[in-house]
Amino acid sequence: MANANTVGTVRCSLEAVGLREEYYHLLDLLVQRVNYVVAHAFQFARFIFVAEMSRRRTSFNPVLLITENFFREVFCWLTNRAEHQTMPRTAQWRSLLRKHWCSYRRWTGVVVQIFNALSHIAKYAAVQMATAYLNNVSLHFGEKLRSAVNRLLDTKARKAALVRRMASQSQREICCACETQIWGPAHLIKEAAFTQSPNPPRLNDAGQAILQRLRPILRAYPEGYQFADSSLFLDAVIHPENHFWAYFRLSQLFERDWRQFEYFPQRKKWRPANMAVTTNILWSELLAGVPGRFGETALDTWGRVLNTASKPFRGRQFDFEEVVHTDAVGIS
Repeated sequence: MANANTVGTVRCSLEAVGLREEYYHLLDLLVQRVNYVVAHAFQFARFIFVAEMSRRRTSFNPVLLITENFFREVFCWLTNRAEHQTMPRTAQWRSLLRKHWCSYRRWTGVVVQIFNALSHIAKYAAVQMATAYLNNVSLHFGEKLRSAVNRLLDTKARKAALVRRMASQSQREICCACETQIWGPAHLIKEAAFTQSPNPPRLNDAGQAILQRLRPILRAYPEGYQFADSSLFLDAVIHPENHFWAYFRLSQLFERDWRQFEYFPQRKKWRPANMAVTTNILWSELLAGVPGRFGETALDTWGRVLNTASKPFRGRQFDFEEVVHTDAVGIS
């Protein structure tokens, strides 16, 4: 809901908005089917990325695929979408999807779903997927990278050993020793590896060995790539799509030496996530395209399914924007 200057959201149950009894099952079925396709779209995208990026020599560039348009193609590939003549880039994407489709379908047994409002549903699903991929890198890449450096330096064990050796000395002396022997060298390694300084710090042999372990991650960037403000961590937040290769290489380092983490976002919840329902989706999927009376407005169309005179629709200085998000239990 929105007015001229403000956008707001009202969250309530389906009963509160007066959902007609005959549409409960249809809405629940729609949400379940969309969630099924979105979950497989996440898995299919992951299947493609892992297969292509695991090759030693490949021209595959994932940066070009972390877009809403690509994820829309992935979603539509799992549905009844008919193929038409497209732009060259879309044709390349479909060729890539076709290359891996048979293997993925054989391993998962995915069932193609049929939607009447496919383009509208795919649009919102693609936004969710692209956002999940970008947020996964921007929120976790820097954290995992720092964790990798600390693990390589074994900072926790070294600090514990240092504290035991200096147990008879003052806390101030222990802190100074930790800074000199542990945190200072760790900071120099991070500065040498993750900042583009014209005068990089000089490292000892141990630091050079750790830097060598991080080379596969640092080589994941194109030659001459400049980090924002010369900082890898800042650039990962501003331009997460450019760090997807490096994040994948980092995950390989963790997989080989430590506990593996989930570097590709997945839809794993047993309960369906919210899906967007617009007027077009409502009319095509729930109302089965049955036309209303002559001159019917969009609000009238919603009134055939919901009680637009119920409390969530009134009592506030907002106008209904003709879109809701629901998981077939609550609605907003």
